[in-house]
Amino acid sequence: MAGRVAIICAMPQEIKPLVRGWRKVRERGLTFFESERAVAVASGIGSAPAAMAAMTLVAREQASCLVSAGLAGALRRDLHVSDVLWPRTVINEATGKRFVTQSSEAQGVLVSGRTIASEGRKRELREQFGADAIDMESAGVASIADSCGLPFYAVKAISDEVDFPMPPMNEFVDAEGKFHTASFAMRMLLRPAWWGPTITLARNGHAASVELCKALEHQIEQFAKFKPGALTPQS
Repeated sequence: MAGRVAIICAMPQEIKPLVRGWRKVRERGLTFFESERAVAVASGIGSAPAAMAAMTLVAREQASCLVSAGLAGALRRDLHVSDVLWPRTVINEATGKRFVTQSSEAQGVLVSGRTIASEGRKRELREQFGADAIDMESAGVASIADSCGLPFYAVKAISDEVDFPMPPMNEFVDAEGKFHTASFAMRMLLRPAWWGPTITLARNGHAASVELCKALEHQIEQFAKFKPGALTPQS
């Protein structure tokens, strides 16, 4: 019997409104959040950590599908903070490989980048891939869904618009996808130009996560409605 919806995000705060009240379990170096119908895990930032977390979920769960959920940067000017995207196509920036999602509501293109994109990099990615938004994890999750023959979904909420002046954050992300908040904060104290964008990004991220989690709740409910019995957790 198929299992729960398996959700992979980069950071716990992205799904905080969704998992409030869910059971929290620490296993295999990861923190899992569990409900009757779904299980979620925060992988860390980047394609490789996302793929590893997805593999762990597949090994742990008899998952019904894999969902890459989280925040994304807009590559189109008509996309604004808290807008929610269900992309039809996910592209791995590093390899150019394309993955197709299964959502009936899906449209548009999401590119999974290798770094946190600056304004200039966003313009380049828009021109290169014709993409609507950028994240860093979806291609990693898609690759595992593809190799395991599982349905793949992606849902992203916009946290930074096309012209947002993103602080230089890449150097604070390590190889395992962990963002070193304390190191970033210490550096930021010496750079007042970063203060405003950082505060705005945090505020935007919170607003986007609320809308993201509403979309995830809808996805879980719809899956339960149209796939009766498919979300029974393993004993």
